[in-house]
Amino acid sequence: MIEEERSGHLIAARELDTKEWYSWINLMGSPYYEFHLIGEIYLPRYPETMPRLAPSPSREPASDPRILLLELRFQQKPMTSSRSFAWKAVRYDEAVLNRTYETVQVRYEGIVIIDVPVEQVR
Repeated sequence: MIEEERSGHLIAARELDTKEWYSWINLMGSPYYEFHLIGEIYLPRYPETMPRLAPSPSREPASDPRILLLELRFQQKPMTSSRSFAWKAVRYDEAVLNRTYETVQVRYEGIVIIDVPVEQVR
């Protein structure tokens, strides 16, 4: 876990603690499928650091279409100066047309921090 006694600095990708990631795609929709990803990140309580996931703008031309690339972003950059940390939920939902993902990769600062298999639910 992140040391709460560190002097204040931006939290780097290698310092992020995460847990309980789960991803699934509901194949019952017509014509759209429902894709979901949930997880938790250990972050300072103050200042408020709301995590969110967004599609990665840097999809390489040769990237695998079976892998969904997401970027972890914050409303305010997380700092380690806070002495109070908590697990914060993060979620991504998307309606997809005729596409099924096998894996989701979540990046922060260009580094893959999570690689989650996608379960297909019917």
